[in-house]
Amino acid sequence: MLATNDLASLNAVFKSKCKSEDELRIYMKNNKTECALAIFDSPRKVAYPGYIKEAIAHVCKQTDCGCRRIGEDINNS
Repeated sequence: MLATNDLASLNAVFKSKCKSEDELRIYMKNNKTECALAIFDSPRKVAYPGYIKEAIAHVCKQTDCGCRRIGEDINNS
């Protein structure tokens, strides 16, 4: 996530006060569920790394689960 978003943006999403990318990496690793939920619930636009976009697009195509809208949103970020 740090490859596609800056420190200030992710601090805002997570409501954290990390002072460096390394500190934020540790925070994200130690708070995986909370960070995932914060990204999901955030009104801020979050840029997703290419591998996540590809994985979601693959699942959407394979399952026809009706999540095309989610896949479109992610591909446009």
